[in-house]
Amino acid sequence: MVVPMGAMGCPISPVLADLVMEEIEETAISTFPHPPKWWFRYVDDSHSCLRKDQVDQFHKHLNSINPNIQFTLELENTHGQGLPFLDTITSRRGTEIQVDVYRKPTQTDRYLDFFSCHPLCHKRSVVNTLLRRANNIPSRNKGRREEMHRVKAVPRDNNYPLSFLHNRERALTTQPAENNYNGFVVLPYVQGVSEKTGRILNQHKVKVAYKPQQTINRLFPRPKELDDSDRQKSGIVCNISCTQCNFVYYGQTERLLKTRIVEHKKAVASFDQNSKVAGHVQLFGHRMNFENVEVFWFRIQLS
Repeated sequence: MVVPMGAMGCPISPVLADLVMEEIEETAISTFPHPPKWWFRYVDDSHSCLRKDQVDQFHKHLNSINPNIQFTLELENTHGQGLPFLDTITSRRGTEIQVDVYRKPTQTDRYLDFFSCHPLCHKRSVVNTLLRRANNIPSRNKGRREEMHRVKAVPRDNNYPLSFLHNRERALTTQPAENNYNGFVVLPYVQGVSEKTGRILNQHKVKVAYKPQQTINRLFPRPKELDDSDRQKSGIVCNISCTQCNFVYYGQTERLLKTRIVEHKKAVASFDQNSKVAGHVQLFGHRMNFENVEVFWFRIQLS
């Protein structure tokens, strides 16, 4: 989904996108002669209920609100089954809607192993999440029993002790005590040390989170091919050409090439009167080719 007024990566873009989606939804539902019985949406995934003979008309009507935002359509199968939405899958049983836990076909039931070097609170969260889904999502008692049976089998396949599962079940049935923390800290995780430190801090009402010291990304960084602006070059003679005329700026500097290019860009942005590059851009409204700076001579700076 593209929102014209928000660039990708801009912090305000998600808020603007959600506001635009709300406007489109409200307009489409309020102006359609036969609005959906319900309409649920999370980000860009929606779930609605319509009469079969109204589906195509509403789909076209929805896409006509804003030509920049087009919705795709997924229908239940001929037996009224198999319409996933987030962690749920809905099925029709006569006049009733049945809801169960949804898993993708690629689901492997592999979770955080109990013997892995991770804080115990992370392992508790794995089991808590599975138990909460089993209790809250299925709409039938039979569905809850089947899901609970699976939830108890999956952690055991990931080496979770049965006593650990029973403890988490009891903990979820009790009302959690309100904790008014005086602070919050993030500790690097060292097995056998961080937990003891965390318990001491909890006694002083300080909430504790843990972060790993080593990650796969740190152990195996992705190699990056450097271009001319990334190489450690200093003592350079280079030229910067204009993309719209024959103007060429020749310069010499003892600083790194990348640093000097950044300085030229800042001068252009601030209309620096002492910069010939900025002066040319300001006078003619042209654009300098900072991406392809030609270097004639340089020294390689060894680190």
